[in-house]
Amino acid sequence: HFYRPAFVLNLGKDGRYGGSGRSIPGFDLASTIRTFPTLVKGGGHAAAAGCSFDADKLEEVREAFRRLAEETIPPDELIPSVDIDLELECHE
Repeated sequence: HFYRPAFVLNLGKDGRYGGSGRSIPGFDLASTIRTFPTLVKGGGHAAAAGCSFDADKLEEVREAFRRLAEETIPPDELIPSVDIDLELECHE
């Protein structure tokens, strides 16, 4: 809906946040999260990734992610696009 890289996180009983993220073309989510030294684990690929980290690191991870996204994604990449393969007439 917002056309921005994002994560959904859950705080587990072990005191760690864990979650899954999705990205937009041009922003490699897995490579980005691997740069965070506070992660307990993380991996995936350019368009989708998962991670976990200690609960007390939430603000640090949030700020690092926001900063890297702002530094990496040009404003014109934040506009959704639709790739059209073929035009059809209504009766087709």
